Amino acid sequence: MTKKKGEVSSMPDKEQQLRWQAEDIVRQSIQNTPSYKQKK
Repeated sequence: MTKKKGEVSSMPDKEQQLRWQAEDIVRQSIQNTPSYKQKK
């Protein structure tokens, strides 16, 4: 766990939401790639 300007310790909920958003973006980008569509 890396702390950024104390945001993680003071606002864990916000940090968690940002991580979830990033994961969703990564999943969408992976699904939109041609290589992923070809595999399915």
